[in-house]
Amino acid sequence: MGSLVDLVNGIAIAGGLLPLAVTYTFTLPGESIVTGKTGVLTDWAVVEMPEGAQFQRREESHLLTVLISDMPSAPRGTVVVHPEVTGGSDKTWRVESSIPQKQLGKRILILLETT
Repeated sequence: MGSLVDLVNGIAIAGGLLPLAVTYTFTLPGESIVTGKTGVLTDWAVVEMPEGAQFQRREESHLLTVLISDMPSAPRGTVVVHPEVTGGSDKTWRVESSIPQKQLGKRILILLETT
């Protein structure tokens, strides 16, 4: 039964129905690398954003929610490295925008894939 639950969860995560916890590394512009932090990948469709917030670009993008205490600032250009799926290979992303949710102690990052 456990493998069936894993399969259903895997399909739900891939379809953006459930968030996915990932371990990430980030580098603020001109600063040292910070490793071993955990954030949550969320599909655009799951997050209520103002109309037009999903900018139209060709680059692949997604949202990563992190604790503000783990990433006190996230200026545009901050490099974030993490896998897109559990156990997957790391991809490099850059912060396009950061939306702090101070009352929740979280930060939503809009990330664009780098090539």
